[in-house]
Amino acid sequence: GTGADVKDELLAYLEQLGNRGWDLGLERMRLLLGLLGHPEEALSWVHVAGTNGKGSTSALIAAALQGAGLRVGFYTSPHLERYEERMVLLEGRERRPGLWGWPGAQEIAAEEFRALLGEIKPAAEEVERRLGRGAPTEFEVLTAAAFLFFARSGAQIGVAEVGLGGRLDATNVLRPQVSVITHVALDHQDRLGSTIAEIAREKAGIIKEGRPVVVAPQSREVAGILAEVARERRAPVEWVVPAGAAEVPGQAGGGPEGRRGLEAGGRSWFTPLAVDAAGGRFLFTGRLGRELELRVRLLGEHQIANAATAAAAAGLLAEQGWPLDVEALRWGLGAVHWPGRLELIEGEPPVLLDGAHNPDGVSTLVAALGRLFPRRRAVAVVGILKDKDVKEMVRLLAPVVGAAVCTRPPSPRAAEPEQLAGAFAACGCPARAAEEPREALELARKLAGAQGLVCVCGSLYLVGAVRPLLVGGKK
Repeated sequence: GTGADVKDELLAYLEQLGNRGWDLGLERMRLLLGLLGHPEEALSWVHVAGTNGKGSTSALIAAALQGAGLRVGFYTSPHLERYEERMVLLEGRERRPGLWGWPGAQEIAAEEFRALLGEIKPAAEEVERRLGRGAPTEFEVLTAAAFLFFARSGAQIGVAEVGLGGRLDATNVLRPQVSVITHVALDHQDRLGSTIAEIAREKAGIIKEGRPVVVAPQSREVAGILAEVARERRAPVEWVVPAGAAEVPGQAGGGPEGRRGLEAGGRSWFTPLAVDAAGGRFLFTGRLGRELELRVRLLGEHQIANAATAAAAAGLLAEQGWPLDVEALRWGLGAVHWPGRLELIEGEPPVLLDGAHNPDGVSTLVAALGRLFPRRRAVAVVGILKDKDVKEMVRLLAPVVGAAVCTRPPSPRAAEPEQLAGAFAACGCPARAAEEPREALELARKLAGAQGLVCVCGSLYLVGAVRPLLVGGKK
């Protein structure tokens, strides 16, 4: 067959695995990596789990390592436009803009990606034969491809974001230098458990025996569970805490247990100073220094907590002997462009892309709209998957947008545009349905007018479909 045939055959193979869905568990993954010669052992790792913020936090940590002059593998999911975006090599600090406008960021080349799939496929078939049940999943095959790519590219350290949950996620075969847990909230209840406590336990699955873990600001309940698991695994905790927080996690109880908790843990403090359409500024005190004034280029107040979490992780890595300093961290926080997460695309009207796809993400988006664009009337382009808490997402969004245009994200799980529009109308927000994302975007631009703002949200699949209409080519 020609190259094109091979390409289509391999992508069809991935798609067919994707249609089988998730099957959480580590046995297949361990066997698959063993057959491939354990490429993940060729480099050190930082492992990141959480409900919201794990992509941005991973990106910020990876960029700080890049700023330190290291060659870094960055594995993230889902992708917006192409599988290749999940496997990014970061190197150098030259001004040449890479992927998404991030200097020195290069995704795996399409040919190399296909070659790796061709190599992994027979190993995956062997796993199925040996275990006598389901084949490795799409995510497992992609994860193995990323590990091989980074090992062969000579990456010194990788930052891997969990696909789903933590405990049974394919990435959880790693023994990281540092684990990181970003904000934990309700999502994927169908697969991870119905309560915040059950979900926190799944995420805590990435805490490894004796390896430090950085914990972003959490509710009291979540902090308690993470502290308990960390204690069982003798993993020191670095708590990231907003300055002036009423309670500091890990200080529970005055007995010997409480004191031991304190010895086992450190604190990194942050104070937000300003948030505007150019990013955020904050003060940070942690292992890298006291009262450092830092700025992060990503938009929204929540990115300050993510950047503080990344700074805390950088401090732990520096203590382990990685060449990270404040200067590398500053460079990293200013370099990251993260597509589809409060990403502003200039124009008349400007378009804000945000992959908020659960109530927690939508409330963050709503806060950002009020802070960053108080004087612009927003028109939302919304598409949501029907396994999400659609009602609650609409309830949060409806009061802050002038109108909604509801459309269908490219996914078999998409909620019906007409029903979505009905849900907005029921909350007193004028709404229309448009089957195609392109048509929805055009309609929203007209409704917003040059002085307004179009906000595309509800699903990363929707953002992935709209983004290429706004930025040509590979941006």
